Amino acid sequence: MKKSSRIFVLVIIFVATIGIIKCVSNNNNSIIRIETSSRISKIISKKNELGTIFGPTKSVRKYYYNQLTPQEQEVYNNLKNAKEQIIDNKGVCIGRIDTTYSVFDEDVSLKIDEIVTRIIWAYKLDNPEATLWINNLVSYTITYYYGDNLYFTIIIAPEENKYYDFKNEKQLYKAIKNIENETKEFVQKLNGTDEEKLLEIHNWLIKDSKYDQSLEKLNNDNIYGGIINKECICSGYMYSFKYIADMAEIPVISVIGKVPNNENTVSENFFDANHGWNIAFLDGEWYVIDVTFDVSEGQKFFKVQLNEYGNIPTKMFELPK
Repeated sequence: MKKSSRIFVLVIIFVATIGIIKCVSNNNNSIIRIETSSRISKIISKKNELGTIFGPTKSVRKYYYNQLTPQEQEVYNNLKNAKEQIIDNKGVCIGRIDTTYSVFDEDVSLKIDEIVTRIIWAYKLDNPEATLWINNLVSYTITYYYGDNLYFTIIIAPEENKYYDFKNEKQLYKAIKNIENETKEFVQKLNGTDEEKLLEIHNWLIKDSKYDQSLEKLNNDNIYGGIINKECICSGYMYSFKYIADMAEIPVISVIGKVPNNENTVSENFFDANHGWNIAFLDGEWYVIDVTFDVSEGQKFFKVQLNEYGNIPTKMFELPK
């Protein structure tokens, strides 16, 4: 590719198993720099220390945010601030990536894809309500030269079904409000220890609920499917459980990973993940609570210590030991 002072090249990078993002508005200058050494991309911004997550609930509610680099956190925050624009179907630029590459090639493409995927999944896992307005979107980048640098502007744009499983913007806002009101009413009645409250949340979610065996029901992978429709897949249960626990101020984390096969092996590829579950901090220990298995297999409360759980999280994020 021949350089000039400003050459625009559109490169689409789809971010993933569950859709994602919306359009163009070049209104921020956040930059993630990438340095090239022997044609291998390397993020040079040092990761934040995870620190302890055994204390205040707030630290757990930003568990994945705290694992991002400071520059990635900027894009995460831009995504959060763009919520209203996204729902209103307006174009949004959520960040810019500046590299030292002189030409676009596969190495940098893979690195940018990895960065954008990481940011968006971190946001969804920390903020389950976002599954109502972020799952109908796709992210991509506009690649261009400016001076001696190659830049990638991260764009979020609607897919064909811009309101996902809702007919229009009004219906989407109404769904968000309905979930909030119904969950608040339930949470206000919770009492007892954190474990007793989580048991109540668990039982409320699985009561009269069923797993979507067709994998095609509306809103089956978000909190509307888990809380209102009462029919969803594992991600719907995972996000719903965290959403309610967050409102009850109980430390809970959502986890994306893989159910081991018969050979007990698992791919580390994030996109090979086939399951979602939660971990909760109770009495000084982390426990797995898997609502999906409880719905599917009729168990009363599937709670096991983290180190005894057979399912394996992906390597994109770290989990407590």
